[in-house]
Amino acid sequence: MTTAFASDALSTAQRWAADRLSVAGTPVTGPGVPLGPRAWSAHLRLPTTAGSAFLKVTAPVFRHEPEVTRLLAERCPGAVPAVLAAEPGRGWLLTADYGPQPRPADRAELVAVFLAAAPVLARVQREAAPLAPALLRAGCPDHRLPVLPDRFAALVDACTSAAPPPGPDSPEPPSTGAEPPFSGAEPPSYGAEPISYGAEPISYGAEPPLTGAEVARLRGGRGQVARACAALAATGLPDTVVHLDCWRGNLVVRDDAVLIADWAESAVGHPWLSLDVLLGDVRAVEPAAEAAVADAYGAPAGTAPLTRLPALVSRALLWRSATRSLTGAARAAYAGTVTAHLRALATALEETR
Repeated sequence: MTTAFASDALSTAQRWAADRLSVAGTPVTGPGVPLGPRAWSAHLRLPTTAGSAFLKVTAPVFRHEPEVTRLLAERCPGAVPAVLAAEPGRGWLLTADYGPQPRPADRAELVAVFLAAAPVLARVQREAAPLAPALLRAGCPDHRLPVLPDRFAALVDACTSAAPPPGPDSPEPPSTGAEPPFSGAEPPSYGAEPISYGAEPISYGAEPPLTGAEVARLRGGRGQVARACAALAATGLPDTVVHLDCWRGNLVVRDDAVLIADWAESAVGHPWLSLDVLLGDVRAVEPAAEAAVADAYGAPAGTAPLTRLPALVSRALLWRSATRSLTGAARAAYAGTVTAHLRALATALEETR
């Protein structure tokens, strides 16, 4: 496979999957088919006597994904991948294969995907709200509104100091023997246009350093972030699972059924943090459809300004944690991501003060 996973670790996961499938009465009938390199995971499609199964091996930084997916699949069957087996402590997830993602032919078809997926996302989040404590115990990052201001301040301090200490969502690259930090994958392709999370697209690679004015705005922004979090909390919606990678590439719409995949980049927090990601992708495709997609989700008009600061903080924390787990070419490929999110935060702080 073209990934930085140690081959013995991946082979061990594949043997585990084959054993689980055999016990279930659907033994593997041939070699696994790699599904492309990823910076934080390896993927295999395994042929069985009952069709295909899908094996995902996640990086330590996203090791909560198997248990999160299992919990959601129990609550919302059909809306997330069906879990056949999971080994959360090792980051192994075996699901029914949901097949290749249908490729929309044009913008109109993409908008139709967003409109179909939005209410399903909202339903999953409503159903998952009682699971918030279990999701946190599973290792899902805590992005609840009361903790975001302090985490924002710690992140800014860590990223603007000469010798940044690790932040609350910023584990050091793991050292686990057979599973070294990941490297060598290319950044993801989001189609012809980059996703826009606000006025400007977010960068993945090279990014100029923050200016002195940007650093000053960020260092003075904790109170503003706290007020934004309090305003969002006033909506009264309960904490739930937040999908921080809820873009078109993880939405599978087929025969009027919607499946939302890839819950690695998940957290626990206000549900509209996910909606903000989805609407960012909508804006990259067809800005005029944003209001209709928000309405399909069930959010009132004016949601985007209310979520802007908390959502940017949440994603910056996620990317800080994720990129610090990489080494080599992969870390270089994503080198500018945290800086780009902090720059977007500095801009939002200036525009919303």
